Amino acid sequence: MHSIRLKIPDGDSAARKKLQRLLADQEGVQMSVSLEKSDLEESDEEGKAGVGADQRNGHLLVRDRGRIVVLPVGRIRYIQSDGNYLELHTDEATYLVRATFKKMSRHLDPERFVRIHRSTVVNLEYVAEFRPRPRGSYEVLLRDGTSLTLSRTYRDQVLSSTL
Repeated sequence: MHSIRLKIPDGDSAARKKLQRLLADQEGVQMSVSLEKSDLEESDEEGKAGVGADQRNGHLLVRDRGRIVVLPVGRIRYIQSDGNYLELHTDEATYLVRATFKKMSRHLDPERFVRIHRSTVVNLEYVAEFRPRPRGSYEVLLRDGTSLTLSRTYRDQVLSSTL
């Protein structure tokens, strides 16, 4: 059995529920997430919000378990939003950071990362296929088998830029 330690500021029940759901989805993977109060405070410095960037070589600096992880942007398969939090999904782990799509988009190559839903951005290098669904949306299948939804709102923009 793996132990999981969560340190979440008092009163942040949304973060607590989100982290518990995220950790429940990670079967067989030991993951300890620690969000300190300083990680959650709004600041002009992006690093204090849980994510920063090293623009020179395409890396994000992500706070995880009391350390800062240097994450190559190209390793991000997709990003999902839940309020002011983003889940950065990679092959190795999922990182939860307090940031918005607007802030994160400054660090992402628009040729590589496209918005497919109001709460999802996908790295096109990991997309295996688009499958039509009823009512005009599409299922986006990633090479690892992950299934995401391409909404009608973003359908024409995404399909025209990828074909």
